Amino acid sequence: MKTNIFDLFINKILKFPFPLKQLLYMKLWEEMKDYSSKTCFVSYVPNLTFKGKTELDNKTCGFDSNIYRFLQFCAEDMSMLEISINTFLSLEETAKYFEFCLEQGFLEKPDSNKMLAVIGFIAGKYRTGEYFKQLGKINDSDIEKALNLCSETKRIGENLLELGAISEEDLNQILLLKNDAKKRYVLDKDQLPDVQVCFSGGKCEQEIESLKNENYKLKRKINQILKLVKKDEL
Repeated sequence: MKTNIFDLFINKILKFPFPLKQLLYMKLWEEMKDYSSKTCFVSYVPNLTFKGKTELDNKTCGFDSNIYRFLQFCAEDMSMLEISINTFLSLEETAKYFEFCLEQGFLEKPDSNKMLAVIGFIAGKYRTGEYFKQLGKINDSDIEKALNLCSETKRIGENLLELGAISEEDLNQILLLKNDAKKRYVLDKDQLPDVQVCFSGGKCEQEIESLKNENYKLKRKINQILKLVKKDEL
């Protein structure tokens, strides 16, 4: 039976003592009221196109297995956060898979420009200036002015802020999200699915035994070489 890592993750939190859950809720509510823009990214559910469904079924392009795993989770209507948790990828890596699949025509383009801008920024497709341009907050002229002020100690985001083109809240929100998106969601090792379920018919044990035999043969060869070296030294 397939294990949903996201459900395990949530159930772990739900088993916390009530006072701890209450404190956690209050802290989260306090943070999210200031950074509400995060939710549009993590809760977004990518939709497969006909081309994406066909590629998932036939695997004609022969992409890396992680691509097809990502498409499979999209087909199961999982959000970006759920995909991240179930694949043990960071949100940044999940965003990169999203961008790749979008470029290949495997995913429907989100209706919201803000969604595209946020995912593109997290994936590294857009830099800070380009991100705010995609949102419609600045134009090419603003970016050019900010670039002219750039130095080793000041980046374009700080310059845009200094020019009054963006607000401090806007800059802090996206930079915090970018930093948090690099982190991974990992459960305790005893709650992870048993990797041996991937093997059937004792295949796992056979492979381990085969590796042991190879290791034994290599050790014998090394010992023989060492004996020859010692003889030469004498």
